[in-house]
Amino acid sequence: MRNIKDINLILPIYYKFDDRIAKRTTYKDKLKKIIKNNIGDKIIGKTILVNMNWYRNAHHIEQNDVKKIYSDLIQDQFRDMEINRMLVDIKYVVNYKLFYKSLACDMPNITAMMSKFVNDAIQELGLVKNDNVKFLVREVHEVGGQDKENPRCEIVIKEIKEF
Repeated sequence: MRNIKDINLILPIYYKFDDRIAKRTTYKDKLKKIIKNNIGDKIIGKTILVNMNWYRNAHHIEQNDVKKIYSDLIQDQFRDMEINRMLVDIKYVVNYKLFYKSLACDMPNITAMMSKFVNDAIQELGLVKNDNVKFLVREVHEVGGQDKENPRCEIVIKEIKEF
């Protein structure tokens, strides 16, 4: 069995919503303009940078949908690992390394969302008892560099004993 100090995850920082079919004749777009549709028209899905600015403005259903997708991505990566799930009372640290697409990227806005998704997911998976300050004792957020083709956040979770 592996222990939690061996965990490495990679998460995308952009999410693409699926195209959908209009169910209403009007809706508000990102700029709050009223758009007229015919029921049955195809509405092209949008791509979002998953960050605090998006989260603050998104509808709660959209927030929950994206959180569920990220939780599934995290769970899929854990599925291939044999992790000792009896390590629930451990103290741990998480390192986030951001590989951005554009220089206008705001690292803390993105890594804060990744932190929320990762810590909630590992708690739900039973790898940690809680993600409060008793167990999650440190987070490090850093820039890994620019990657226009594969913007992502690389995450390393480590058990610590010296805290």
